[in-house]
Amino acid sequence: MENNFEKSEVQHFISYLEGIINRMASNSANCKNWLLAIIAGCLAVQPSVQAVVDKIWLAYPIVGLFCLLDSYYLGCEKYFRDVMGDFVKKVRMNDGEYVASLYKFEKRTVGDDVESVIRGFFSIATWPFYGTIIALAVLVDRGVIGL
Repeated sequence: MENNFEKSEVQHFISYLEGIINRMASNSANCKNWLLAIIAGCLAVQPSVQAVVDKIWLAYPIVGLFCLLDSYYLGCEKYFRDVMGDFVKKVRMNDGEYVASLYKFEKRTVGDDVESVIRGFFSIATWPFYGTIIALAVLVDRGVIGL
């Protein structure tokens, strides 16, 4: 019985998908890093603590945009993980059907992309980070936490 996982086209396609997944995960991490850098930079250039408190509302749209972008990358990562999982199942079936799915991806609609973003939005990788930042901004904005 032939092992399809030893075929070069199978190994190359799996490596290709792993590369895409790694890039999406890296992009997601970069969203978080850039957001922290932007917030720290904005706080550092303010002349006084009161100026920070007065302008804390500016954090809301910035955090929202980065959260949306991060959700998009997480949704894409999940999509390509599913593609890889389906491909590996086809290869394990050992009937040669996997050849038809090499380098072919289903056509995605805007609805699919929106659903993907929503899944990423409610991911455990998103809410602890962005939720904490928003919660801190709200607490500073309401005067519960003083700087």
